[in-house]
Amino acid sequence: MKSPRITRTWFSGLLSCLAWLLAALTIAFAASLAYVVRDPNEIAFGLPPLLRSLLVLPQFCAVLAALTFLGCMIAWKNHYWRISGRVHFTLVALAGLGFTWFLFYWKLLTFGFNGLLWGGWLRGAGVGGRRFNGSGIDSRG
Repeated sequence: MKSPRITRTWFSGLLSCLAWLLAALTIAFAASLAYVVRDPNEIAFGLPPLLRSLLVLPQFCAVLAALTFLGCMIAWKNHYWRISGRVHFTLVALAGLGFTWFLFYWKLLTFGFNGLLWGGWLRGAGVGGRRFNGSGIDSRG
């Protein structure tokens, strides 16, 4: 039984490069973060300049994860690659979204600055534009 001929389009190649870039950037961020915080005395009295510049990378990881997930849906719709290739790409996209959730949970997406992409959106408004204090009570007055 022959497998159907798989043609590579420029867009499927772009999606492959996007997934590689996402994987490389997340691994580079995790390794760099482990290297920078290896000495607790170094971060005890403030953030080192290298760590401040490193904390810009999570926002790029989040954007790449979202683009990879969108590309995953396009890949399934247009039948790019074989089934195994699409499953692999889906797992990479889900790993990127999981890493983004991890970064969001530990507040590394907006840590210490207004943010490159998010601005004050995540910190400022609650549901429906209402602002809440720490107890969950509406603080509009």
